[in-house]
Amino acid sequence: MVKQQKTIDTERARWIVAFGQRLERARGRMGLTQAELAGADLSKSFVSLLETARSYPSVETLLLLARRAGTSVAGLLMDADELRLDTALSLLTLARDAVWNRPAWAVNASRVAEELVPDIPLWMKAEATIIRGIAATLENRLSQAEKLARQAQGYAEKAGFVQGQAHALALVGDVAMLRREFSHSLNLLSQAVALYRQSGALRSESGIKALIWLGSASVYCGRPKFARRTYAKARTLASRLNLRVLEGQALWGLGYVAQAEGDLPKAGRLLQDAKRAFEDTEDLINLSEILMNLGSLYREQGRLDQALATVQQSIRIIEKLGNLRRRSAAHMDLAGIYLQMGNFEEAEKAAQQALDDAAKVDDRKHRAMALAILGRVAAARKERSKALRYLREAARQLKALGLKDLWSEVSRDLGFLLKGGTLEAEAALYLTQAINPEALLGGAAAVPTRAPARRSRPARRSR
Repeated sequence: MVKQQKTIDTERARWIVAFGQRLERARGRMGLTQAELAGADLSKSFVSLLETARSYPSVETLLLLARRAGTSVAGLLMDADELRLDTALSLLTLARDAVWNRPAWAVNASRVAEELVPDIPLWMKAEATIIRGIAATLENRLSQAEKLARQAQGYAEKAGFVQGQAHALALVGDVAMLRREFSHSLNLLSQAVALYRQSGALRSESGIKALIWLGSASVYCGRPKFARRTYAKARTLASRLNLRVLEGQALWGLGYVAQAEGDLPKAGRLLQDAKRAFEDTEDLINLSEILMNLGSLYREQGRLDQALATVQQSIRIIEKLGNLRRRSAAHMDLAGIYLQMGNFEEAEKAAQQALDDAAKVDDRKHRAMALAILGRVAAARKERSKALRYLREAARQLKALGLKDLWSEVSRDLGFLLKGGTLEAEAALYLTQAINPEALLGGAAAVPTRAPARRSRPARRSR
């Protein structure tokens, strides 16, 4: 039997009186008698003493009573307004943890939290708005994500909530990176990290995530040494806080830098360490993407059989997740490996699957990239007219999206395919475009009308 607490004197604390009243109401809602609530662990007389504020419960007794009365410990200890606020906070905590894997659920939970507390504090409103902004980036709604992040930044500033300002600014920087506005992203994320330091919250989950994003922006801006230091700092902080997923993402970034610098053995070790971190935490999203990066590394090393097996493993995981956008990207990697192996039939099948998946989710970047791969496969098969058709369409779509680097690659392929044929002028145009894509972008046309889908970038998605 749970040990009963001794009766206290008449100078009872207000909360004990309120607790007794809440216990009696909760028991009534469940239709229980005092004896039924007591069960075999307590006594009817002890329940009576609790309800009349002549005794107080231990923590063990609180847990037992809350379970039997169909409520929570908070429900027994807090008034209605306090309970709503506590519930809203709990919902926001759950939504923040779930948003990277279950964005739709997290958005609903954040809205319920705001509805529970009509006069919700501004700092909580900022948190709820950030959650919806993160979900918008995951769904590639980047304009909406930026709008929400700016709203959250305003709420946090009014509340004097510096950590919230940092979180919102980091999200704006992430949106800029997804739009491939890398210099702008680097500036925003640098400001966000400085705010995290100012608030003393750099050693938090969102602070470490901002460091990882800053490392990614630094890579894209051609600052590998700064990126390496940033990723290393994120790795150290994540390890100290036992945030294994973030540690894996920091390792992933370090591996990416090593690969870019040509140190492939070191890159392989770091990426394998990141893979183990995602396996330990059963983070399938990050695991599927690190496998694709490992596949790319193995291709670079000429280990094509290993690359093939790794990407196929990634595709099996992605199919469990049911994400067509990721599956499209993975099949493009698969097609590239088959093409390098000289297996043109399988390469064409994989590229066509990538194209079909991209069409289903209306991902124009992936669609253009899949068309480019189909063009390369056709060129390898000496099917010149088909190759030209695919590559020209891919170039047209990439130009419309303003994706200069990818556009240059396709332009180079077109130029070499046309060179020596009857279309010398067109070949020269495409080769010029490949060498200097800025010459053909036409100013404002360089701004993407739609940002690329979230895909494997150095150390990204934590989830």
